[in-house]
Amino acid sequence: MPWVTLKIPISDGDVAEAIMGAFVCMYSRAFEDEVEKCTKLIPLLDMAQHSYDPNIDHESDGDGNVIVTAMRDLKKGEELSIAYLDVDNDEDLSKFAIYYGFLPGESKSLRELVDERNSVLFQS
Repeated sequence: MPWVTLKIPISDGDVAEAIMGAFVCMYSRAFEDEVEKCTKLIPLLDMAQHSYDPNIDHESDGDGNVIVTAMRDLKKGEELSIAYLDVDNDEDLSKFAIYYGFLPGESKSLRELVDERNSVLFQS
């Protein structure tokens, strides 16, 4: 069976958008490792949802391993959650929006907040 090649015209804007999309996908799943002083991807842990009251925590042991610890007794089937950033710190809110594409507790989309130049993201 011969290979079929599709020739789809791709503009420079499409390439830039694809690169930005790939960057956002990777960066929004990266963790800062304070022990090893690097940023790393941790498969499966990046699937945990953000919570103000997380039920698990994680840390590096310095040998490339990540230790995940329950912060309380967990119920069977309970979704695991972590705190993505220190959302009590106003300085981290813009980082949170950039890294994760949303702001916890905010009902408006990030696009709406940017369009209205909301003070959460923009300093006066």
